[in-house]
Amino acid sequence: MGGLGGQGARYRHGDVFPFHLLLIGRAVGWAKPVFTAWAALGRNGLGPGGGRYVIERVCSRAPGMAGEAQTVYARDSGEWCDPAAGPLGRWAPEHWSGARRVQARFCTPTRVYSDGCVTRSPAFSELVRALLRRASSLAYFHCGRALELDFARLVSEARGVRMRMAQTWWQRQSRYSKRQGQHVDMSGLLGRIEYEAESVEALARYRDLLAAGSWLHVGKGTVMGLVKYEVSMASSCRQQERGKRCTWC
Repeated sequence: MGGLGGQGARYRHGDVFPFHLLLIGRAVGWAKPVFTAWAALGRNGLGPGGGRYVIERVCSRAPGMAGEAQTVYARDSGEWCDPAAGPLGRWAPEHWSGARRVQARFCTPTRVYSDGCVTRSPAFSELVRALLRRASSLAYFHCGRALELDFARLVSEARGVRMRMAQTWWQRQSRYSKRQGQHVDMSGLLGRIEYEAESVEALARYRDLLAAGSWLHVGKGTVMGLVKYEVSMASSCRQQERGKRCTWC
């Protein structure tokens, strides 16, 4: 889930705010019960002070799909239309087709493991390995199918994509677990990392995987909202070619 104003956000009476929720595989069939629960939460009150809200509209769009979003609920009509599930595997936008550079901006604390330890600046191959693990688990347990990919080859060839720039820092935070009766460490890295492949073809096989990860999150703590990242791609650094400072670099 995402799209809210973030920690400490305040809304006044009459304010309108959007948020999004990603349903995967069989969970798409639970869209209406989820909506009913959100509507009830709005009537009963949310957060400190019991702020209340009403849901004006619900729209559905499969990640990576172009065109207008499908309206599945509008408050003025009160009618509900079950959303259609999107195809598995189509994630990357068309304008990424000629890219050989990718930049990942980590928006929430990121914990990607390498050899059993959290890495402060994950190499491209480490990011790919974590993405494959995340995508394959979701496909198997929630979509009823296995990803037919050569995992070992994808990870091995990802080592040829080099890290060009890393501007990251470690964000310390924790949450209280009532079940465990103690605070649980939720720290992770934030910032941005840029990777560069030797050719367009070398990066092409990872486009959909990288785009999927920006929706699915990746690494440790995804169910708590950790490891959300945004990704952008470019073919070359035209600013540097013209002798100017690149906004990416």
